[in-house]
Amino acid sequence: MSPTAKPALLALLSLGTTLSFVATVPVSAQKSGEVKLTVSEGVRKAQADAQKAFDKVDKLVKPTNGSVTAANSAQVVAALAEADGPIAAAEAAARTNDELYVAQELRYRKESMSNAARYYNNGQAANQESVRFAPYLDKLLANPSTPASSIADYAYERGHIAYIAQRYQDAIPLFQRAKAAGSTKPLLDAFLVDSKIKLKDYAGAAVDIEPVIAKMKASGQTVPESFYAVALEQAYRSKSPLTIAYELRWYADYPS
Repeated sequence: MSPTAKPALLALLSLGTTLSFVATVPVSAQKSGEVKLTVSEGVRKAQADAQKAFDKVDKLVKPTNGSVTAANSAQVVAALAEADGPIAAAEAAARTNDELYVAQELRYRKESMSNAARYYNNGQAANQESVRFAPYLDKLLANPSTPASSIADYAYERGHIAYIAQRYQDAIPLFQRAKAAGSTKPLLDAFLVDSKIKLKDYAGAAVDIEPVIAKMKASGQTVPESFYAVALEQAYRSKSPLTIAYELRWYADYPS
C-alpha cells in the first residue's frame, strides 16, 4: 500500500484564512496597548495616527459583527489606505527594536486587514495573496521586542504561507514553533501532518496522525483520504492493533 490518495488539504486550504474581519487582525495588534515599549515621540505619533484609520475601520464593520461585506468592502479598503502615510513615517523613524516592532506590527496589521477586505468572499484568493506577507512576518518573528504572546499567531501564519507556497520543509518548523508557543489554531496539527506527508515523511506523519484524525472527526471535519492511507500503512508495518480500526474509518468516509 502506498499513500497516494487525493491531495490532503486542498479542500481545507481555504479554511486557513478566516474571512471574518476581526479575526484577521493579529492578537498583538488588538492588544498592542498592553505591550510596554520605549519609543520616540515621532514613532508614538505615527502609531496614534495609524490607529485613527484602524478605529475608522472598526466603526465600519461594527454593524456587520466585524465582517467585511459587499456593502462596506470599498470603504474599509479606503479607510485602511489612510494608515499608509503614518506607517511609512513610523518605518522611517524607527531605530530601536521596540520602535521597529511598532512599525512592523502596524505594517502587517494594515496589509493583512486590507487583504481580508479585498477578498472577503474568496478564501482561496486571500490565501494566495497572503504569500506576499512573508517578509513582514519574518521581521516580527526575528524581532526580540515582539511579545511572546504573539509568537504563536505569527509563526502559524508564516507556516501557513510556506504551506500555500508548497515550501513544506519551511512550514514544518514554523508550525512546530507555533505549537510550542501555545497556538490553538484548529488546523495547526492537520497542516503539520500534511506537510510531512507532502515531503514523504510518512513515519513522521504517523507519529502525530492518530490524535489529528480523532480531533477532526470529533469536530465534524472531513479527514483527508491521504491521512488514512498513511495511518493504515504505518499501522500495518508496525503490526498495530489500530490497523483494522483505520481500515473501517477509511471505508466509512470513502466507501468507493
